[in-house]
Amino acid sequence: MSLPVRMADSVQPHLIPLTFAKSPNGVLLYADGAFACPQAEAARWPRKRWITIAPGGWNPHGAWELDVETGDATPAEAGAFVRMKLEQGRAAGIYCDRSSVAAVQASVGARMLPEVDWHIATLDSHPWDPGQICSWLRTNAGVLLAPERIWAIQTTPMGTYDVSTVFGTPDWER
Repeated sequence: MSLPVRMADSVQPHLIPLTFAKSPNGVLLYADGAFACPQAEAARWPRKRWITIAPGGWNPHGAWELDVETGDATPAEAGAFVRMKLEQGRAAGIYCDRSSVAAVQASVGARMLPEVDWHIATLDSHPWDPGQICSWLRTNAGVLLAPERIWAIQTTPMGTYDVSTVFGTPDWER
């Protein structure tokens, strides 16, 4: 049995413990915006993925995941981001909390929805798996998501950083 893959993220990546630099773990870094990770800091992390707050704009790392939360991209902007990524022949990931999934789904639309990799935030320290989070979303938010589309679930706030469990292929540097 393989160890679960853990991924840390922070608006201050220098505060993430170096244990996340060891295989199979990794980090999620901001490509743009007020919390853009400097290249020198990014070099510390051999396994990383990039997240953007700019749904239609350029970002220096071609981030695969859009951050949909207060102060960043809105649920209404998610559809344009997914469309842009798919037109580029690239994967599209959405990071959002449980309360935003329905609005993001509406923006993305039924045709593109099966192409989205989801990174769902709960920050409740419960050890969710994809089937459980999909069941919770169906029961509590009327949202249907396929468990195989859940790429990661962010469950654990650690003060200066948060921790996600990655269920999909880590595909670092994406």
